[in-house]
Amino acid sequence: MPRVVAPENIIADHLAKLGEEPRFIAEVKSDTIAQLMKKFPGSRERIMKYYDFERMTSKRENTTVSYYEIWFTDDTQPAGKDECVAWFFGDVMLDKSRNPNYLYKEED
Repeated sequence: MPRVVAPENIIADHLAKLGEEPRFIAEVKSDTIAQLMKKFPGSRERIMKYYDFERMTSKRENTTVSYYEIWFTDDTQPAGKDECVAWFFGDVMLDKSRNPNYLYKEED
């Protein structure tokens, strides 16, 4: 479902020329650390290491942090260009994938 995003939370490729597809577009998002760990369960240890947490407390879980959702074109694949999305903050890659909104052909 479409939603309105505040323009100040959008980062676009400033090198894109008029009529040209930008290399990336990103949205600055925010969630609590607990919500991030729920959305990206495979990143729990990386999140804890980034914040230097040995254990999680309710105060830490409820700390709000900002992160990026970035949409980009991966042209390094031998099969051609792939539209991709990634989520990260600081030097922590939370997750990445091919465009989840596209129905890819099943490979035999």
